[in-house]
Amino acid sequence: MTKSKPKSTKKNKKDFLISTRFLLTVALLVILLFAGIIFRKAFLTQPIINKSQQNDTQTAQLLQLETKIAKWSPLLNSYPPQVEEKDLPALKAEFTSFASQTEEYFNANKNNMTNANQLQYTFLLGELYRFGHNLDLQNSWQKSEHYYKQALAIDNTHYESNSGLATLYVNSNIKYAPDAERIFSYMMTLDLTDEQRAQTNLGLFFSHYYQGKFDQAYQNLEQGLRYDPDNELIKTMKDIMDDRKIGKN
Repeated sequence: MTKSKPKSTKKNKKDFLISTRFLLTVALLVILLFAGIIFRKAFLTQPIINKSQQNDTQTAQLLQLETKIAKWSPLLNSYPPQVEEKDLPALKAEFTSFASQTEEYFNANKNNMTNANQLQYTFLLGELYRFGHNLDLQNSWQKSEHYYKQALAIDNTHYESNSGLATLYVNSNIKYAPDAERIFSYMMTLDLTDEQRAQTNLGLFFSHYYQGKFDQAYQNLEQGLRYDPDNELIKTMKDIMDDRKIGKN
């Protein structure tokens, strides 16, 4: 999957195209998109013997996966990764080994999992391989999309899986911006908290901006601030738009 920084191609907006400085600002700020995973409490158990212990082991495996994602999120939640070049080989090796073992465990045990555990596992595998995509690891983008879609097949209203898939699309290539817009728009029909609605409007902002829909993008920022007036990322993006007089009638 070739990555490219999304950009607008609308001719009548050529005077307001993103500057290099603005692109770099966006790249850094995207790290904050949809941050935050709710972690479960669990304890390591003995190997699977009966159904009760099997469920405990699944919970422990989920906790391990959640813990790894929490550890790697500040480093791998954006592209390029926030990792020094000299540290990349070791991180890639650790990541590849862990992802392979986790995926192997899931595929061997998924038929014995509850829907709730399957949902959480597939969502987290989607997150994990989205990180792998940001590490430029082969097939990670496809695996991330695959697992997010598996999670949504279990529960198409799952906020985290919808936002994960939409984020994968909007941060990958401009050609996926319409797909991201479709998912973010659907999310706005769900029963969300004000904070989630603000974050979803931020996702819509990026989706619209990368398609050259500047007026809609600006409206998304205004709407986001109505839901969360103290959201620093949305306020920063709006200040940048105001400074460049982009999308403001």
